[in-house]
Amino acid sequence: ADPKNLETRFQTLRLLELQGRIEEAIPIAASTVSLAPQDSRFQFTLAGLLSRSRAATNRTKGRSMLWNLALATNSYQGPALDFLLEGGDLSRNESLTLVKAIRKEGGASVVHGLRLAELFVRADPGSLATVAESVAAPVQQQTNLVDTLLVAGWLESKGLASQVLSFCDGSLLRTNPALLRPRIEALAALKRYPEVERLLTTREKDLGPALSGAYKGLLQAIKGDAAAAETYLRGAQKAAQGNAEALRIVSRAAENARILPVAIQAEQQLLRLPGQALISARNLARLMGPAPEIHLAREVLEQVVDQLPLEPAYLIELCYLRGILGD
Repeated sequence: ADPKNLETRFQTLRLLELQGRIEEAIPIAASTVSLAPQDSRFQFTLAGLLSRSRAATNRTKGRSMLWNLALATNSYQGPALDFLLEGGDLSRNESLTLVKAIRKEGGASVVHGLRLAELFVRADPGSLATVAESVAAPVQQQTNLVDTLLVAGWLESKGLASQVLSFCDGSLLRTNPALLRPRIEALAALKRYPEVERLLTTREKDLGPALSGAYKGLLQAIKGDAAAAETYLRGAQKAAQGNAEALRIVSRAAENARILPVAIQAEQQLLRLPGQALISARNLARLMGPAPEIHLAREVLEQVVDQLPLEPAYLIELCYLRGILGD
């Protein structure tokens, strides 16, 4: 096959995928796999497209292709595994099968270790504490910021706030503002508010106006000053405009502070940002129930399902919202 033609096809597939034109991209990807059957790049692309198809038979075929890639030694083994993990429907036996494949493939990177850790926890949720310790111990002896953030993020996603604190401390914390957010989130989760306040006093510039305002608002609410809390949170919401991560933090802080109008407004802003519709629709349903904002969430999800059928979860969430509204 002509390498230039293959590259053109690959760029075409990427463009169609970004535009949400999944069904159009599938036959192009399938014909490209026939032209270059040894190129795992196109196998992975086709598998991903099929997994996002509207047709159940295509999704089943896509998942099977992802399994083949995840179980074989190739440059797309890791991405295929990540795709399967994101699906969230791995059984215990499937998780253990993938563990064996990854161990056979080898590798000593932190990303590799976190994939193994996630699979172990999927197979046996009761092993979380032991698995977390095995992941954390090697990285704790290092001073690599990227690895530290990766492990801290995984621990945070599992609700292990105490372990997060042991990562986001010491000399790395003093020199890397990126570690402040996970440390403050962990301190807040453990209700160690005086320590949160100390960090806000000493590192406010490093945090920026959105994050510092969100945490200050939460602290004021804890102290019983609802008016001051709302002032800080509204300022944080304004500063976070267009920043999905910051808006999510503002929303969570406002909800915990019981300043629900700010939480709702932050979620409304998130609805319009790429990749945020699903979780924000769910959050608005929890915050407000059947209300005008839920109608807006339903409309956004209808557009997502119609134009960008990336995951069956979007359709499930849309059905959930329709049920709430009695449609």
